[in-house]
Amino acid sequence: MKTLIINTLYYPNLVGGAERSVQLDAEELVKEGGKVYVVSLGAASEVRRINGVVCIYNGLFYRLSPYCNWGAAWKKIVWHVLDVFNPVQFFVLFFLIRRIRPDVLHTNNVGGFSVSVWLASRLCGVRVVHTLRDYHLTCLRCTRYRNGSVCEKSCMPCSVVGAARRFSSRWVDEVVGISEYILNKHTALGYFKNTDFKRVRHNLVKIPSNLVSKPRVGSGVVFGFVGQLMEEKGLVDLIRSFRLLDGDVQLDIFGRASDESLLDILKREAVGCRVTFKGVYPIEKIFQSIDVLCVPSRWEEPFGRVIIEANAFNVPVICSGLGGMPEIASAKDYNIVVRDGNWRGAMEYFVRCRSR
Repeated sequence: MKTLIINTLYYPNLVGGAERSVQLDAEELVKEGGKVYVVSLGAASEVRRINGVVCIYNGLFYRLSPYCNWGAAWKKIVWHVLDVFNPVQFFVLFFLIRRIRPDVLHTNNVGGFSVSVWLASRLCGVRVVHTLRDYHLTCLRCTRYRNGSVCEKSCMPCSVVGAARRFSSRWVDEVVGISEYILNKHTALGYFKNTDFKRVRHNLVKIPSNLVSKPRVGSGVVFGFVGQLMEEKGLVDLIRSFRLLDGDVQLDIFGRASDESLLDILKREAVGCRVTFKGVYPIEKIFQSIDVLCVPSRWEEPFGRVIIEANAFNVPVICSGLGGMPEIASAKDYNIVVRDGNWRGAMEYFVRCRSR
């Protein structure tokens, strides 16, 4: 079977979980004997073969993308206008699909290509499967989060762009949600009305084959956070709740800051308590050094890959009750979902358990 996959970015241009999941999907198809092509944005237009996958990097609009630091305001405007329906990418992908002749086109995050790829595939007579990995179709920020809170309704710019993308969703033959939540969110907003096949398929998560789960040696309780240090990740809430704990406790924060000013704010919040900013570490070292993982996201995360990774090391998780995370956390009885904002209470539970 020949599959053409499209995602905004692909290895080695990794930003978050979406890119890792797409890479795992592509390489799994190769292992099953399939022929796999992946088209993504790149700093330069080139073709490479990585782990059996033919990687086609499209450099046409990479310098306009947010991954190159917009800088000038006009770049941001042009990016969003083209991302409604990009006529250049339509013709590029139309002829690419005709040349490759895949059995199926699998689209994921289509930022930089736009939903024009769906029409190109339809005109070529190729079946389209789309996987929902974020809120790109409904939101210019891809998060449905703004000014410190979740967007209950779409703002005017997102409504206009969303209407065009909603219309284009009629060209998708099958839609897959990485969680039941994100699939239901899109269908409730009127997307994929003409799509007969809708299903949920959780992301593939790669766990080290030589995994050795060792409980941390030492006293007290070490809480941990893993991920990009962003405002919507809820780190300020987590640190403030942590400050209220009594006893021998520690909070280790792993990841890079998206904004140095945010890192300064977090460090000020952490003054006077045992909070350490660790930077980036391999997941094996992280989960062997903490007792409990905290995922305090303030936005509706579609999935929650880090929850599965932590549980693979028998590390319990405290997560917020937003988005698709409760679905993932419910797989283990020892995880706690915080729906009422009482992070202090959830953390104190593990402190009491450790002291017994």
